[in-house]
Amino acid sequence: MKKIVFLSGILGCLVMLPAMAQKPISSQKFFSSDSIVDITITTDLNAIIRKKVGDDSIAARISCTSLDGIAINEEVSILMRGNSRRDLCKIPPMRINFIKTKNSELYKLKSLKIVNPCEDNLSFQEILIKEYLIYKMYNAITDLSLKVRLARITYKDSLDKRKPIIRYSFFIEDIDELAKRSDAKELNNKKVVAGILNRDQLNTVSLFQFMIANTDWGISNDGHNIKFLRTKSKKDPLNYLIPYDFDHSGLVNAPYAEPTMSIGIESVTTRYFFSIGQSIDELLVAFEPMKAQKENFMGIINNCDLLSQYVKKQMSRYLELFYDIMDNQNDRDYYFIKKNRSEPIP
Repeated sequence: MKKIVFLSGILGCLVMLPAMAQKPISSQKFFSSDSIVDITITTDLNAIIRKKVGDDSIAARISCTSLDGIAINEEVSILMRGNSRRDLCKIPPMRINFIKTKNSELYKLKSLKIVNPCEDNLSFQEILIKEYLIYKMYNAITDLSLKVRLARITYKDSLDKRKPIIRYSFFIEDIDELAKRSDAKELNNKKVVAGILNRDQLNTVSLFQFMIANTDWGISNDGHNIKFLRTKSKKDPLNYLIPYDFDHSGLVNAPYAEPTMSIGIESVTTRYFFSIGQSIDELLVAFEPMKAQKENFMGIINNCDLLSQYVKKQMSRYLELFYDIMDNQNDRDYYFIKKNRSEPIP
């Protein structure tokens, strides 16, 4: 994992482009780098901040400069998204749709989600960075995961009625791109029961959610913060679940986060395992990749210069508690047998 560092000035747009032949930028190339994307999005900020956009798209422009000095300035459209964060946040999560034109360099990115910090202060900026790092941890243990790219975004008002807003945010890979590189397809019908999911991958997802103390997910009722993929094999198709949205986890510990109401815990920092009938032995097998990645996980946290030392210590200690649980038979019995739910229902 490369060290995430704060770099001032222009860090370059998306990826380095050849000076002589500028080719459209693919999603695969975009998400292959850990460098910070420095871009400007110009749009009607009043419409976004005052929640006048609704479910309609809004016109915008995205501009940046490649490392070889080539300026990119293209038309895009953006959509507001999210549930709780859409109502709570000054600039909510959004989806940016890239438009194919004669000279477009970004159209192959098609459509990407952007996660923004909820408010303009250090605390919410660190919440966003912590969620970004969770995605990077999950990337480290499985390729069946959504890739992310950190960005420094300047939101500029197209009507010049508001001062620019500069924030760290991150892009999330589109599920169709994950399906493509996994030789799979997204299941539009989300009524997938646990019994037909790939068992090993299900165990990995369940245990990872326990590790970060996230109860804000579920398989029942068409899924909650979960996407479903099915491999294209006609002989033996496999179904996978792809988790996303980790801001309500205990590892992030956002002030607005609440645990799933029906499970009877009061704080998101209280770990609670959603069981699909897994045995302890199954979970110990699923634990092996996480055990192997322990030092890497700690490095992902501690090498991030966008977090304070205090926050990094908090995250590291909280993660260490997970490993303590997994190394203690009495703790495993308590969390995985005595205190769990039969299935993750949002």
